[in-house]
Amino acid sequence: MLLFLVEEQVKNGVDLIIECPFQYPEDYVKFQSWIDNYQTKIYSVICEVSQKIRKERILTRPRHGIHYIAKRFFDYDHDYKDIPGIQIRIDTNAPLEKIVEEVKKRIQNRN
Repeated sequence: MLLFLVEEQVKNGVDLIIECPFQYPEDYVKFQSWIDNYQTKIYSVICEVSQKIRKERILTRPRHGIHYIAKRFFDYDHDYKDIPGIQIRIDTNAPLEKIVEEVKKRIQNRN
């Protein structure tokens, strides 16, 4: 459903941000079709942090439903090398404001 709704916006030239751990090859095929069919730019912000820090964050953050299955994220290591579009890899072991400014700067440097 998410990809259907996104494609409707892309078709109409709407800029948007979506957040999801896109890791399936069929997602990448869809993204490439948007680039090819709608001449859209896709920027993938790939947030990276060490396994140690990821585990610490998962174990110490306030709990909600997803965190009860969070152990599966301890050793998560998808590299996103095949995701279409422009990849912006960012180390998230920094203050949020610094991360946001770095992403903005990298997008501006690509335009």
